[in-house]
Amino acid sequence: MNLKIYKRANEILKEIYGAEATFREGQYEAIESVLTRKRTVVVQKTGWGKSLVYFVASRMISELRGGSITIIISPLLVLMDNQRILAENAGLKCAMQKCIRIDRN
Repeated sequence: MNLKIYKRANEILKEIYGAEATFREGQYEAIESVLTRKRTVVVQKTGWGKSLVYFVASRMISELRGGSITIIISPLLVLMDNQRILAENAGLKCAMQKCIRIDRN
């Protein structure tokens, strides 16, 4: 465990989600993996807290590099607006691109 990364990730976690917030199993490890430039894929069930991983890692990358772009791809249009609002509440600047395929058969 990288203590410097853990300390800052934990500060951001508590800033966004409250003083009692803690990481679920695997969340911090995913954040550290991204921040140490490892190829990282997070596949978890709905409600596990993937957004927390995206938001904390994005904030830290932006802080380290003086700005950055993070792309989050979601197949669920219904969740996109929620994700944008949550990201903005986490202190991230956001934009959203929707693409809808229409079959003409």
